Amino acid sequence: MTDQNYFDVIVKVYNAVGLKRSSPFPLKIISQYVLFPLLLALCGMVVINLKYKSQDVFGVVEVFESVASFGQMLIRKLILILYSSKIEKIITERSLFWSYDDLGGDFSSRLNMKKNQVFTRLKLFWLMCCTAVTLLIVTPIFTEEKSLPSSCWMPTDNKLFFTVVYILQSIFFIELILISPPTDGFFLFICTDLEIQLQVLSKTLQNVHIGSNQEKSFQKLKQFTTDFC
Repeated sequence: MTDQNYFDVIVKVYNAVGLKRSSPFPLKIISQYVLFPLLLALCGMVVINLKYKSQDVFGVVEVFESVASFGQMLIRKLILILYSSKIEKIITERSLFWSYDDLGGDFSSRLNMKKNQVFTRLKLFWLMCCTAVTLLIVTPIFTEEKSLPSSCWMPTDNKLFFTVVYILQSIFFIELILISPPTDGFFLFICTDLEIQLQVLSKTLQNVHIGSNQEKSFQKLKQFTTDFC
């Protein structure tokens, strides 16, 4: 896996969901000014539902499951909206990270293997999210015990309103799948990159030999310090 491909998935998905600062304007309008207020409304309906479920232990558990689901949607989306400029800046500044291709074949292969393992974990996590969301969306269609993907308060028994809420919940669960890589993947990859950079620094310092030419060795150490500060 090349260094460019390491963050390629995050950047593409981040841009596609319309939360990136430089995302296409139509996508930003839909994601931030249409879907986000609707998500806030659904979160309110989920919280209000506690008033009608508080007499039943299983009902309370059901409400808190919904709060956890919609709460993480809201938090992830807020992180990507509020910190979009900083996230983009960090991704861009990764180009300043040291390359380790010239530090030995075994060392480079080990670091590349670490990147591949992290990327595989992210893909497995994303696959599990897809499976769980699919079950949540499909289950209400085939069973009468569960009417919506996630429990929430319904102000009316109108069938059209119920259908709209079902569709909105399905959209937000699908969106959760899409915004998981830019949030979880970003922090996971950045932590991995920082760990790799520290290993590169350690390996590079081991290759500095202070001998007769102490001035040259000092300049190397000074350069290392400047790059990592």
